[in-house]
Amino acid sequence: MARPLKLDIDSGVQGWDAKVDTNDEVLFNAPIPIHEDATITSLPDLQTDFPAAEYDRCFIWINLTTYGMTLCYSNGTAWLVFGEEKQQEAALTLTTTQLITDQFVHYTGAGAVDYDFLAAASWAGKSVTVRNDASLAINLDPSGAEQINGGGAGVPLSLAVGETARVYSNGTALFAGIMS
Repeated sequence: MARPLKLDIDSGVQGWDAKVDTNDEVLFNAPIPIHEDATITSLPDLQTDFPAAEYDRCFIWINLTTYGMTLCYSNGTAWLVFGEEKQQEAALTLTTTQLITDQFVHYTGAGAVDYDFLAAASWAGKSVTVRNDASLAINLDPSGAEQINGGGAGVPLSLAVGETARVYSNGTALFAGIMS
């Protein structure tokens, strides 16, 4: 799609037209600044200060302590890190349900646990990496009747100790690649 033409604003109030057109010109012909808040250091803090539902399709720079200034966006449900280059680690020891913000999940601990995926439609087009450094295999559980790698409705995928799985949602099913 071609960039739209800039049209001057005619507010009918002569004194304001020049100021409005000047500001419009700046926004139209230059990058638009994105809000930055260096005091926000985590996605939960971001959600508290700026609820994602109220800022759907908005961007903000925040200071994720581990990574420094990081661009985040709201999908209307949650704030997510923009891009995959910065992945926060979720260190887990218990059975846990996936969070929409999960990108890298690291299991440690002393028991067999499950990682329960959200419905595939809620994270379509995204991936999550799960690493098992626990003492026993963990189950990667699809939501309801959904499938992982066509393995049957609701059938979990076992992730052995020392293995890592990268799981992708196409919106209706999950697909996993496992690495040792």
